[in-house]
Amino acid sequence: MGRGLVDPTDDFRATNPPTHPELLDRLAQDFVEGGYDLRGLIRRITASRAYQLSARPNATSAAETRAYSRYYLRRLGAEELLDAISQVTEVPEQFPFFYPGKRAIQLPDPIVDSYFLTIFDRASRENATCSRKQSPSMTQSLHLVSGDTINAKLRHPQGAVARLLAENRTDSEIVRHFYLAALSRPPAANELAAAEEGIRRAANRRAGIEDVVWALVNSKEFLYNH
Repeated sequence: MGRGLVDPTDDFRATNPPTHPELLDRLAQDFVEGGYDLRGLIRRITASRAYQLSARPNATSAAETRAYSRYYLRRLGAEELLDAISQVTEVPEQFPFFYPGKRAIQLPDPIVDSYFLTIFDRASRENATCSRKQSPSMTQSLHLVSGDTINAKLRHPQGAVARLLAENRTDSEIVRHFYLAALSRPPAANELAAAEEGIRRAANRRAGIEDVVWALVNSKEFLYNH
């Protein structure tokens, strides 16, 4: 949800009450009755109306930060973002001493070497809250724009771009594929037209398609949970 019913999440005391005490008690009861099934608890929360509200505020919810009247915009965490980029490009990240295909979110130890995870502030796990910095940095922006993580995956000979070209897909089909893969929605008519025009104007077709995918994974719609 982007914010705990008790916030900070490890600060349970009388002077820091939960925003919705009845809801917290009911979720705790449901968790116990479900046999301490964490997946079940997550499923319950994500299926709720509150979780599925739009992040776009209205006149009465713009300044609200505690009542869950809208979804609170939240940037993807380091592991989530790296896994999402790998999924869209179909090129798994290679971590030292792990077989290919290991997802960042599955790494058992925060000291596993990864420049991407380091600059995007993965949790150090040195304390109970595993707090992270939410503010973007210049290093992060530069890496997304021109770093190896995205560009190498786009150019990979076994990546999604290469596969779709080998399958002789049309520009329209490729653009639609990447919109669904990256944003979970088809492109609007003007978005599709702009992408196709960009591909036509590029030095070559593959470069144009790579530019479209690069733009998608650098968009706020991709980088933020909303």
